[in-house]
Amino acid sequence: HFCDILLDQTYGRDKKSYQPFVLSSCHFLVGSNYCLINEQFAHFRAQSLERRDKKQGPPWNVLVFIGGADAENNLDIILDGLEKLDTQRFHFKIVISSKSKWAREIKQRMASMPDQFKLYVDTDEMAKLMTEADLAIGAAGSSSWERCCLGVPSLLLVIAKNQEFLAH
Repeated sequence: HFCDILLDQTYGRDKKSYQPFVLSSCHFLVGSNYCLINEQFAHFRAQSLERRDKKQGPPWNVLVFIGGADAENNLDIILDGLEKLDTQRFHFKIVISSKSKWAREIKQRMASMPDQFKLYVDTDEMAKLMTEADLAIGAAGSSSWERCCLGVPSLLLVIAKNQEFLAH
């Protein structure tokens, strides 16, 4: 790598793995201390953590976001499972990207689901939705850092090889 600064926010990463590939003058920003997180999440952090301390009993607010692409349509499988729950005890906020390969199918499916399921497409309020969540279901990718920042308990799915280490 021909760079003056190398950034890798991967948890557990250290500069030793890059030293053979960069100039000796390279400055390293490696590990989870250098996570790139939108400032909205930092803004909601105190509110989110305080809310978790005070939360008691149902209904539970569950946020489901698999990521922008969801190439394998994992969301559809998750929705199959969620529909089997006693949905009166839960409120589900489902977030998708309009660019998802499955966006049309998910929108059609959501139109016939119970009122406890609400769909958000291309939302710019992800930090707020995560703050309101009692549990998140999502991929073990970059949104994991956002959930950690807000202290959101999460069920993780590994949907790409590069997510295995972080999930572990």
